[in-house]
Amino acid sequence: MSYKPVVAVLGTNGFLGKPILEALQSPTFSAKYTLPIRALTRDKSKYEDTDLVKYYEIVPNDANSIAEALKGVDVFVNVGGGATDHGLVLEGVLKAGGVKLYIPSQFGTALSDASYLPILQGKVDHSAKARAEGLKTVDIYTSLFAAPGSFLYEVIAAIGFDKDSNTATFRGDPAAKFDISFLPDIGKSVASLSALEPSTLPDEIRISSDQVTQEEVLARYEKTHSVKVERKSISKEDALKYAKELLSTKGFDFADFFLYLQTFISQGDDKGLAFTKNDDELVNPGESLWKWTKFE
Repeated sequence: MSYKPVVAVLGTNGFLGKPILEALQSPTFSAKYTLPIRALTRDKSKYEDTDLVKYYEIVPNDANSIAEALKGVDVFVNVGGGATDHGLVLEGVLKAGGVKLYIPSQFGTALSDASYLPILQGKVDHSAKARAEGLKTVDIYTSLFAAPGSFLYEVIAAIGFDKDSNTATFRGDPAAKFDISFLPDIGKSVASLSALEPSTLPDEIRISSDQVTQEEVLARYEKTHSVKVERKSISKEDALKYAKELLSTKGFDFADFFLYLQTFISQGDDKGLAFTKNDDELVNPGESLWKWTKFE
């Protein structure tokens, strides 16, 4: 008997939730699941059920409510936003029982490669706790998000650009490659992985749409905006020293998030945002399911 899991998604209205739900419902993937997909939301009245997706209203940060919505679910994708209590989400998953694959709200930086600057230790601890409870948990690492009109196109603070001063401060080698993943590719990757037998999956999966450099991102911005940006540089050693001192004295502040991301970029291969190996072939063998989006 073929494996056709029941899939549920939390965080349906976010910038990851939307492309994930779109991919799950697409002709490429929808036949791989037992439909409908379950979408967990705080306000069901905003949505309309279809043959492909059914919305389940949950009480925010209520483990029992989450557990009720997850009864009979095989795969649970958690892309809840910053207001989500992920500890209570995990409690709900465990109370539901039967979940065979848990994809937590990781994505972005490969945290196991970036322990030298532990800004998101809570995410690491969350996955570790889930595995300790016997729950098959797969962290998907995407490196930086990319989206035309948004991430790495207009929002380019992650490569050290300050619009007010029209200055870019490169950390590390501005010509060094780092990985990026476009939001639709992330959605399709999650949809692909959700259909695979959980026991066959590694605990960590790295995906990448393309590789770019800090200089390429900035040069594209200059071209599309008809501006010339002043460039400054900080060595990778000084960048890491500063970031560590900032974290030590101030603690993690989301206002410094882009600086930390650029610090990860500066450290090079297999330090969080530049992958020497990825799992693109696992999620999209030979690009048979879709063509990876390229940075233009």
